[in-house]
Amino acid sequence: MDIVRQAIAHQKRGIADMKTKRKPPSLQKKKDEVNKKAIVWTAVSFVLLIIVIVLVVVLAQAGNR
Repeated sequence: MDIVRQAIAHQKRGIADMKTKRKPPSLQKKKDEVNKKAIVWTAVSFVLLIIVIVLVVVLAQAGNR
């Protein structure tokens, strides 16, 4: 019976040890950083696309005169 109690105690310690071990939070920060970069790239690309469209429209209007 004592062996069973020791085994259960050992399992509980193992579970407690597993709960305390976590992955470093640096992985989450890297994901946030990538998302911020993606948002910036998307915004810059959208603004540049609008500028190109405006330039094409202005040049087309100038060509029709």
